[in-house]
Amino acid sequence: MTARSALASEVLHGSSPVIGAPAEAEAAARVLGRMRDDIETLDVRAGQSLLFLNPMRSAAVVEVREAIVGRLLPGARRLMRDLASATRAFDAYADEIARIHAAARATCDEAEQLLARVRVCAIEIESASSLLGLGGSRWSSQRWDERPPLWPPVGEDALDALGVLAHGELLRRAEATTLWCSAAAAWGRAADGLVAARERWERLRSDRVQAEQALVAVLGATELGSLIRHGAAPEAYAVSAVFAGGLGRTDPASAAPRLGALLEGRLTPSEAADRWSADGLSERELDRAPIGTLVALASADGIPLDLRERASRAVLAFALTHPETVYRLLGLGATDLSIETFSAQLVALNGALQQAEGRSRALPGPGPHVVQLLGLGVHDGALTAAVSIGSAASAESVAVNVPGMGSSLSGIDNGLRGAEQLYRAAYRADASASISVITWVGYHAPAMPPSIEVLAPGRAESGAAPLAGFLDGLEAARAHGAAPEPREFVVLAHSYGSTTAAEALTMTEARVDALVTYGSAGLEPDAGIESIRAEKVYATQAVGDQVAGIGRGGSGRLNPIGMPGVIEFSAEASETGRRVTAHDMYVEHDGPSAMNWGGKTGYLSAGATSLESMGRILVGGRP
Repeated sequence: MTARSALASEVLHGSSPVIGAPAEAEAAARVLGRMRDDIETLDVRAGQSLLFLNPMRSAAVVEVREAIVGRLLPGARRLMRDLASATRAFDAYADEIARIHAAARATCDEAEQLLARVRVCAIEIESASSLLGLGGSRWSSQRWDERPPLWPPVGEDALDALGVLAHGELLRRAEATTLWCSAAAAWGRAADGLVAARERWERLRSDRVQAEQALVAVLGATELGSLIRHGAAPEAYAVSAVFAGGLGRTDPASAAPRLGALLEGRLTPSEAADRWSADGLSERELDRAPIGTLVALASADGIPLDLRERASRAVLAFALTHPETVYRLLGLGATDLSIETFSAQLVALNGALQQAEGRSRALPGPGPHVVQLLGLGVHDGALTAAVSIGSAASAESVAVNVPGMGSSLSGIDNGLRGAEQLYRAAYRADASASISVITWVGYHAPAMPPSIEVLAPGRAESGAAPLAGFLDGLEAARAHGAAPEPREFVVLAHSYGSTTAAEALTMTEARVDALVTYGSAGLEPDAGIESIRAEKVYATQAVGDQVAGIGRGGSGRLNPIGMPGVIEFSAEASETGRRVTAHDMYVEHDGPSAMNWGGKTGYLSAGATSLESMGRILVGGRP
């Protein structure tokens, strides 16, 4: 059953959110309720049987009594809890589906009325056009969103002729003009309403998917639901397992047993790529996967990048409406970021993605001009993500930019704007290159002052492993993909991010062409350049950067500038660029910040000398 007529289909695209009926979910809830009543009766009768068996002392009776107390009663009570939870979930699902169906039908009715109004307006405009001598009858064949001008297109010759027209003809022309203007304005209002109806329709389609995902998530969180949905055994065995207390694990890996080790994070990125190539989920399986599986895939280094983005986007969409569920699935709790901060960072990430997608249309070069969410997870209690400007799966030149002190998803929009500037600089250096610039906010970065975390190595040592995994995962995914491996693979690292990146590049298997540090908080003394697995190491620091030296001076770390084998490039004024006057990665305005002591230019700010140099490095050139 759909709520959409052929007429409304002109506006309301895609599959209809009106599928099935709320009564089906209500019936399921009633069945589950009756099952719960039956189990409750069993629980009562089992308790009564204990009263009868307790006085008996034979070995057989003792064994039966122990089975009732140790297995049957606990299993029955677990099953009752599961059924109660499932009943509530189906009731909530039925209510939500009823709301969606009613809203969808109302939207269709409104769209039909507005389209009918557009048709009337078209007839009125054709009539006015005929009276004005404009000729043609094209308006009845116009699309609803091809709005007519608010004033009839009368040329100057026609206006000059008005002075010699008879009074009656002037009145007729005035009436026709009024008719045109009125109909054109009404057409515009109807078109605005149709745009709003289309947006509501899309929201309702999304709401329908999310309602189903929420129901699946609740059912999957129960012991019985997990066994029935993910297990290979029949449903009757699953019920028996609940009573027997022999429950299997309910982690996401059970959704795809052949991928268990991958989803549990027990494979290297290269092994994960091989496993996925042999046993990976189809697109249909991925679309039907429970949210727990999608959460695991969003953090799985080595799987195909387009599918990782698909999983990450699905997790983000679900988390925006069900933050508590995803908060728990990610293993977050009271000692990590709060649910309020978690929700706020999800909103910030979603907003940054939408804005970046809007700006991507203006990017230069061959493209594809896409914005990809290549991960959504946690590290040391912090929410993490990676976002690519450009296709990481096919670009010839790929950069991974690692931010430093104070970075989090709350400020990822700033990082993406800097990434866009780097993308443009790389294009200026080589207009034929396809480019991907990935902003990797993938570790729990040290906090801003007055915290002194930046002086300690702990955050870098902890963040190095996920960064190394991400880099190896990119290479492994590209090796198994349709596109060849990138011609240039570059890691850029700002501030404390350089401390983290240098440590990560002692662990990687991936071929990295260059590590570029800018405004470095220093490398650990035992991290020699020879141990960094990159073909070249570059470094820059501006004279106007008053912060980077503090991170080194208080920690004993070494400035990469001047270290043997490091290639230095300038962040000062040049013939083609401005000098960097702040520690910031990217500054779009003149206002001061904690790291910008009144200056105006960060390392990735438009027009900075350092930006142009990094753009050339990204496409394989000299700084």
